[in-house]
Amino acid sequence: MVGEVTRFEAMNEALSWTPDSKWLVVFDRPSAQPAGLWLLSMETGERHRLTTTPDEWAGDFNPAFAPDGRSVAFRRLVARNSFDLFLLPVGAAMRASGEPRRLTQDRQVIDGLAWTADGKDLIFSSGSPGNLGLFRMGASGTAPRRLTSQVGEILHLAVAARSNRLVFAQSRREMDIYRVKLTSRGDEASDSIPLIASSRLERYPSYSPDGKKIAFVSLRSGNWQLWVAASDGENPVQMTSFQKGEVAFPAWSADGQQIGFLCDAEGSQQAYAVNATGGTPRKLEALGAGVFAIRWSRDGHWIFFGSNRTGTQQVWKIPATGGAAEQMTRQGTVTGPLVESSDGKLVYYVRPGGVWCVPVAGGPERQVFASEVDPGGLEANEHGIYFHANSNVTKNGDLMFYRFPNGPINKVAGVEMRYGLSLSPGGLYLVYTKMTSTGSDLMLIENFR
Repeated sequence: MVGEVTRFEAMNEALSWTPDSKWLVVFDRPSAQPAGLWLLSMETGERHRLTTTPDEWAGDFNPAFAPDGRSVAFRRLVARNSFDLFLLPVGAAMRASGEPRRLTQDRQVIDGLAWTADGKDLIFSSGSPGNLGLFRMGASGTAPRRLTSQVGEILHLAVAARSNRLVFAQSRREMDIYRVKLTSRGDEASDSIPLIASSRLERYPSYSPDGKKIAFVSLRSGNWQLWVAASDGENPVQMTSFQKGEVAFPAWSADGQQIGFLCDAEGSQQAYAVNATGGTPRKLEALGAGVFAIRWSRDGHWIFFGSNRTGTQQVWKIPATGGAAEQMTRQGTVTGPLVESSDGKLVYYVRPGGVWCVPVAGGPERQVFASEVDPGGLEANEHGIYFHANSNVTKNGDLMFYRFPNGPINKVAGVEMRYGLSLSPGGLYLVYTKMTSTGSDLMLIENFR
């Protein structure tokens, strides 16, 4: 039997209940206000704020109230794909009675979160994407202790206090890099083939300027590292060996001698470069911390990068040979990769609700087109702009094509993708990441205490 359905108001995400089931904890980003966790009364409709995120791009997720209702644990986004656990004391009338206390300093992906029955410990899954293990730590802040040794992703978990059981979902995702051939108009694809594959996950392909090599990121060595293969997918070579963190978004220099990429091995995400022939990666210190995108200009004069160095996510440029960084955008909320126009005059980027551009030489920003755009992939040539939409962690999205100068936007049939795409020089081929299988197994631990 289904009872009465009550609508309260629109929220970004409904997350969990308080122990007495009288309040619903939600994450919301009210207009012109900071995001954070809110409590919504099921009896009166009253709502009040619990947390306030420190930056415009941050968020507080997976709130879990302690069994006694006196504190709430949650994961906070502290950098791209990086989270830490926080604990907030809660007092009378379910109001925050202090500031959130940071429990971890690992800046890893965190997914599932639950309390033990006695309210003394937290159980959570953490690691890099594709490598999330199960951990346990005291609510007082004791060091996390790993509970599982298997390779894979633990995405969700729940503790049954009365029966002393722990159940979690063990993900079975597989991602490979595919290649399609494009028509001369650029908006039709054919001959889709798997190009780079292994028993682990591959993503973020990037063609070299001469089209003879593809840089990509792979989990095949156990951690997310930078690899390079021939354009036919043969002879893959590992280029980095970071002991922790996640490599992402490779980008070639204009002369093909360097490969830039992002990595959060030291906490905050920073830009690095490595010689295309191999060697020790070097940090691009001038770009600073909090970098979320990097791209060399076609003429080799500039490095374009996205950064939150001023507290908002903006596009910057810096001379490739060294010098001071110059801010290119002012409106903020920039996400995803940066792409230069084929004539070298514009830089395209993603903001919520569409794709925008800014002149390389300086000038006002403008929206190119409005559409739902996933921030993981963006490419452009003389015909138009490729992007993907409608994807999530376990679902491929659609490859879309915006034709210059004024549209339309069409779906490129036969291409489902996630986590990055790249056009070959001349635009004949497009490589992209495709989730070839997804699912999970439920794992049960009895007598969990």
